[in-house]
Amino acid sequence: LITMNNYVPFHKGTPQYEWAMKEFASVDRKMTPWLFVQFHAPPYHTYYTHYKEMDCFLSVWEDVFYEYGVDLVLNGHVHAYERTHPMYKYKPDTCGPIYITIGDGGNVEGPYRPGTTPNPAYSSAHRAHTQHFL
Repeated sequence: LITMNNYVPFHKGTPQYEWAMKEFASVDRKMTPWLFVQFHAPPYHTYYTHYKEMDCFLSVWEDVFYEYGVDLVLNGHVHAYERTHPMYKYKPDTCGPIYITIGDGGNVEGPYRPGTTPNPAYSSAHRAHTQHFL
């Protein structure tokens, strides 16, 4: 599990970038067959609030996730549940990671309203009222 912070500088040349790239490069997939990444805000979800808010982060990290074969990306922030199909650059791709938003715990603001219509092909499941399951 590689834990990142999308609220501090994350571009090339930053301490986080240099650290994370060493972490990705050090993973031995024979010893660690599954590679998970987590950070707070979800890059892929279909809810109106915060939609495409993480495109800057993705512009730096999505190719890295794809190159190193990240299997699963876990996020919160959006007060709802959503799971994607394996994907890359807003399209289903069997070599890309699955993104799971599990930000509904402790939500006192009420359910988020869906935003994209029709539902994009990359979205596998989403629920505004679901609590904590993968």
